[in-house]
Amino acid sequence: MRGDVVKKKIAALGKSQKEMALLLGVSPQSVFKILNSSDIRTGTLEKMCEVLDVPVSYFYEDRVVPSKVVQGSGNQSIVDNHSSLGVLNQTLADSKLLDELAAHRRLTETVIEQNERLITLLEKTINQK
Repeated sequence: MRGDVVKKKIAALGKSQKEMALLLGVSPQSVFKILNSSDIRTGTLEKMCEVLDVPVSYFYEDRVVPSKVVQGSGNQSIVDNHSSLGVLNQTLADSKLLDELAAHRRLTETVIEQNERLITLLEKTINQK
């Protein structure tokens, strides 16, 4: 992911580079360097998403992925993306999967908490008898 794209998306959220530095726990110079790089590391992008409370897919929204139909008839088509666009599509799919996994994890944690409360309540009921 290019730094200039991330910089625009962060600005759209109303955050300054100085605020990002505070949120990330790094110097403003480090944020400047990150946002002016040609390729931001995935881990860095994920950390930014975490502190901004946005999914990774946020940084890939509004991207047009051109493709061409190589063969098609009726409702069936085979689409050929350029290799770099295929990587982008995979990245988008991966980020959506990560978002879904995070949502599933939160749901699972909620169910576990509810089960623990139920167990505690049942134990209290048994001990009262």
